[in-house]
Amino acid sequence: MIPRILIVDDEDMNLVTLRAFLAADGYELHFAKRGREGCEKARDLQPDMILLDVMMPEMDGFAVCREIRADPVIGRIPILLITALDDDSSRLKGIEAGADDFIVKPCRRNELRARVRTITSLNRFRTIAEQHTRFEQLYELAPVAIVLADPDGKVVDANPAAKSFLRPPRSAVLTGASLPDCFDPEGPGPCDVASRPRCAHSRRNPAR
Repeated sequence: MIPRILIVDDEDMNLVTLRAFLAADGYELHFAKRGREGCEKARDLQPDMILLDVMMPEMDGFAVCREIRADPVIGRIPILLITALDDDSSRLKGIEAGADDFIVKPCRRNELRARVRTITSLNRFRTIAEQHTRFEQLYELAPVAIVLADPDGKVVDANPAAKSFLRPPRSAVLTGASLPDCFDPEGPGPCDVASRPRCAHSRRNPAR
């Protein structure tokens, strides 16, 4: 998927400059000119990253950052603050608001591209890892029986619901057993939802 970036800045020239810097890298770019608009677009778009100007009227970048961090849905989106305030107190204020990184105006093209590339890549890796963890939790806790088999019909893995009724022949080890041989021929069918957990199985190629 193409990384989605939200740029929040009240100055048209800054928006034009940031677009020119990043357009060639293939990002999906979205723009907001006010802090409140930026918060609303962040909720609607759920971007992979937010480039956020600090000095804006009505609602500055620090306030936007705090509001986003307080939102349980978008609170983990990486935020890169773009600021002309190159002093320790401003950086501390940004860190306390929840910013992930800073870049000082005027932005240098190569530095901005490198920061954005690194942050979006790390965010994608984190998202993939979290999705993998959620899948494993669902796999383990699912009330349906899930069996993973290779193209030859050999069991690769099974979740607890499946292990509750699969019986590998002549062995206590389920992995590697032939899937059809693991069902008790004298008992009800493995997908008989009236007496057994619901059954689902899939085949996958062995790791190469």
